[in-house]
Amino acid sequence: MANINLSWTDPAAAGDIDYICVHRFDTDQSATYADGSLDATEAAAFAAATSTIVNVSDATYTYNTAGGAKTFADSVTNGGTYTYGVFSKNGAGYGPGEAVTISV
Repeated sequence: MANINLSWTDPAAAGDIDYICVHRFDTDQSATYADGSLDATEAAAFAAATSTIVNVSDATYTYNTAGGAKTFADSVTNGGTYTYGVFSKNGAGYGPGEAVTISV
């Protein structure tokens, strides 16, 4: 088993953000979602296609501090390559975020 630790800083302005959500592909999706920024359209596509939703609307990840640091630890049982996405979300859908691919 491996622990994968993600960290990010919440956006500087709350705007219409309700949650920060973490999604995971159980396979390498770096050809589609390269490490780095995703716009809202890419974030929505990522979220719609992920096989595992690691967190969605969990009160722990409610957006509450502009620029606040957040972390997420994921325990994976199998070695491999995982692609993660961290996005903002509100009632209208997903906002921008970031993707990262990690091998364990």
